Amino acid sequence: MAAMVVLSACSTWKHTPLSAGSPPAITREQPTRVTRTDRSTLVLRDARVEGDSVIGNVGDPPMRHAVALSAIQSIEQREINSDRTLGAAVGGAALLVVVGGVVLLLSVLSSWSGS
Repeated sequence: MAAMVVLSACSTWKHTPLSAGSPPAITREQPTRVTRTDRSTLVLRDARVEGDSVIGNVGDPPMRHAVALSAIQSIEQREINSDRTLGAAVGGAALLVVVGGVVLLLSVLSSWSGS
């Protein structure tokens, strides 16, 4: 569970601007979350812009899926958030130090009471 918290702190969804004159800048290496004009969402892998659509893979096994740019309200891509990653690492290390200190203290106290 702690690993899931740390990993979720390491990345965030970053908004990719949409403009009528040029296609959105999408990085294929990162998952792409598409919100359609009907407010439904879809996460695409290996997403790219081809013509008037955003095309990518959905599911396991992956299936090709296309969404017309005119039907897209917003696009977001996964991005590593270095501030959150650092905060999670420092917080995790601090927690380990506190837990280690408590265990050590309890160990010392129990050895004194057993003498």
